[in-house]
Amino acid sequence: MKPKYRADIDGLRSIAIASVVLYHAGFAWLKGGYVGVDVFFVISGYLIGSHVYRDVQANRFSFLSFYNRRAKRILPAFLAVTALTLICGALLLAPSEFRRLGQQGIAAVASSSNIYFWKNTNYFQPASDTQPLLMTWSLGVEEQFYLFFPWIIVGFQRFRRELHVPALAALTLAFFILALVGMHRDIGAAFYLLPYRAWELGVGCLLGISEISIGEDRWERLITRLSNSMAALGLILVIAPMFFYWKQISFPGWTAVPPVLGTALLIAYRKSLLNQRLLSAAPLVWLGRVSYSWYLWHWPLMSFLRVTAPQGWTTSLGFAAATVSLLIGVLSYYAIETPFRKSHTAGGWVLVRYGIASAAVAALCAAPLFTHGLPSRYPHAAEVEVAMHERLPDPCIVSYGETNFSSQAECLPPTDGQPTLVLLGDSHGSALAPHLRDATVAHGWHFAELTKSSCPPLEGTTRYMHLHPDHARECMEFNRSALAWVLAHTQVKAVVLAGYWLGPFEDSPTVDAYVSNIQNVSRPGETESLANFRGGLNREIGILMQSGKEVLLVQDVPHLSFDPALMELTRAIPLRRKLANLVTPHSLMQQDAVARIDAVSQTEISFAEIVRSVAKENRTDVLETPEAFCNELSCSYGRDGYSFYFDPQHLSALGSQVALKDLPPGLFDGERKPTESDLRSRASAPIH
Repeated sequence: MKPKYRADIDGLRSIAIASVVLYHAGFAWLKGGYVGVDVFFVISGYLIGSHVYRDVQANRFSFLSFYNRRAKRILPAFLAVTALTLICGALLLAPSEFRRLGQQGIAAVASSSNIYFWKNTNYFQPASDTQPLLMTWSLGVEEQFYLFFPWIIVGFQRFRRELHVPALAALTLAFFILALVGMHRDIGAAFYLLPYRAWELGVGCLLGISEISIGEDRWERLITRLSNSMAALGLILVIAPMFFYWKQISFPGWTAVPPVLGTALLIAYRKSLLNQRLLSAAPLVWLGRVSYSWYLWHWPLMSFLRVTAPQGWTTSLGFAAATVSLLIGVLSYYAIETPFRKSHTAGGWVLVRYGIASAAVAALCAAPLFTHGLPSRYPHAAEVEVAMHERLPDPCIVSYGETNFSSQAECLPPTDGQPTLVLLGDSHGSALAPHLRDATVAHGWHFAELTKSSCPPLEGTTRYMHLHPDHARECMEFNRSALAWVLAHTQVKAVVLAGYWLGPFEDSPTVDAYVSNIQNVSRPGETESLANFRGGLNREIGILMQSGKEVLLVQDVPHLSFDPALMELTRAIPLRRKLANLVTPHSLMQQDAVARIDAVSQTEISFAEIVRSVAKENRTDVLETPEAFCNELSCSYGRDGYSFYFDPQHLSALGSQVALKDLPPGLFDGERKPTESDLRSRASAPIH
């Protein structure tokens, strides 16, 4: 028996797609719109679970028929979007950008783009909102689910059919626990990968299978009571996170429970007035039907617009992109999605046909890889990229989850007694490494780099990051090991300390902080967090100076509100430059500088004062790197078409050279001789 069409589910889809698109468009009042994807997962689980289970119970399930329907539903619009995105990329993207787009396309065609984006999310990759096929990560999750789920249902049917519901409930609970654990181990994996998202699809499957197992008449009686109240609660649970969550909230995990549970309630209580009147209203149902095509088209358009508007995204631009992408999505729904879904081609030829089409699109995506992004299209853009990404990624910086510094030869020099300068820091320190290494070697010294992502060089203090709960412990362990290495080697004569000092106060000021107790991490107030930072920096410098090391403390560089690297690339690509001038006529496209008041925030000024005062207290040198880029009125972010940055806050190799052009002349004079007062004042400074 074919299941009845449910208009209210399409209405629910419309809420999900609108929240996702408007969130991506940049509407500030919808900071949690990303939960719309979780709504889609539950709906997909419900529909696929119901369909497979119903056919399996009736002994009419066919894997060939199932995958034929999935191919007709998903692939036509998806392949069209991917192919057109590649063509647009050839016109608008620089070589390395175009090459990355090809990688994304191949991963998407292979139903593994979620794995690709999980593997390629780090400091040295461009911002996610400039990745044109990023939206395919959720398709990857669902397509991987389609590969495994039918086999589970068929397997139970053949061996213990009465275990369908309890077994699926147990699996869903197990995957939910896995998701909670994943949030503490690898939040990127918990966000992108199927094992950590399977519980959301599982909730929908469990609901669909339970309805069929219980029987339609009995299910109707069960959901009649409190129907309107439960549906209203479900809508609140779905809508509230869209308005009250925020970008930096720890998600998914426990925070995904409200929208998932709310979606399940709305699907379950289908006889409620809310479902029958609001969610079944014609405009919402229509929008829900075109939701898949709108989802596919909105992100590439917004991504290309962000590439051509590197000076900043505006709400009006986002609204225009959302509207245009909806029009394109509607055209795609009627011209591509619907005709192919309703085609009468059956049997194995459907999969053969789509297999050939997928292979053709994959071949198109492979072209940028084998041609290295076709640099002949835009030779100057290729030169800009080479200069911008020179010596990236840095092999010496260690990432989240690691506590040991790199032992590669270029990171740790031989212990042959030759004077050595050591760079201690995080990714902002790592960005200074290219020119600092050159300057050190030019003086006949060895250079060592001990750096870790988001881990400023502090003693007894560490950076707590709510998105990486284990990072505080990892950072403290790393800094202890790095400091111990420096103290154990007498050939180390000078140490440079550089970091993203104001990180917790700029990235996630309401939830991140500097903490001193990693056993019982609870976010301190702003005053205590600042005191922890000052104390940790004081102790680090004191211990180093007590051991006779020369110490140079580096002020952080200006953090920009736009991406200067994208700016320079946009200038180097004619069509992109023309579009940028159309999209934002009053842009920064004609200059290499921005007003100082816009480049250096009050928070940066306040932290610079703290760093300066700590240096003064310890009578050590401080390098004022902002002054290398700024005068009284403005701050430069590039020169002669080449960017000083590779993103809004990390320096390129050229930027490293500019920042360190005025290194203190005494840095390479040799071992520092501590005074008697130094020794007395630092004698009690412990290594924690």
